Amino acid sequence: MIYILLLLSWGLLVLILASASYYYYYYFTTLSTNGVPSIGSFSHDLLLLKSYLENYESIDGKTIVDLGCGEGKVVRYFLKHWSPKHAYGYDNNRFSIRFWRAINKLWGIQNISLIEHDFMENPEKINRERVDIVYVYLFPHLMEKVEKIMRKHANRGTLLICSRFFLPKKTSLTLKNSIMKEKATRYKVYIKN
Repeated sequence: MIYILLLLSWGLLVLILASASYYYYYYFTTLSTNGVPSIGSFSHDLLLLKSYLENYESIDGKTIVDLGCGEGKVVRYFLKHWSPKHAYGYDNNRFSIRFWRAINKLWGIQNISLIEHDFMENPEKINRERVDIVYVYLFPHLMEKVEKIMRKHANRGTLLICSRFFLPKKTSLTLKNSIMKEKATRYKVYIKN
């Protein structure tokens, strides 16, 4: 009986510490990004993306990059539902990257690399192996920079999936598809020719 009580006490302590860590995580991520909070992708939008990708694109065996990954939710989502070769998440938020690296290790998640790097300042340092799919959910003022990075550094045939905020109307990438929900565009999929 005492072991059960100790186990329950330990579980409650872990739950309290995990909750506190999560709140501190958002507090520090907001401070370390000059007051701009990390906004994760919405689960219902990821289900919409999953349905599109299952019908139109093959993910298995491909390399995926999330630029501005925050907590790495999207790369974990790709790993959960498909078998990509590897998934990389880049973000300049030191606390977020280190926190979620530890969580991924604790959860035993492999084939994922969360990298602390400001890809806007040094895009040439993004992984050199062939990148097949790039995912971005960034604020509108950054999308022009994303377009320049894709134009200069992406391989031909690389898909760019933009969530909510899209490339400028005049872009060198070809719009492949728009994914709508309730008459609102949630995703646009571009391809580099």
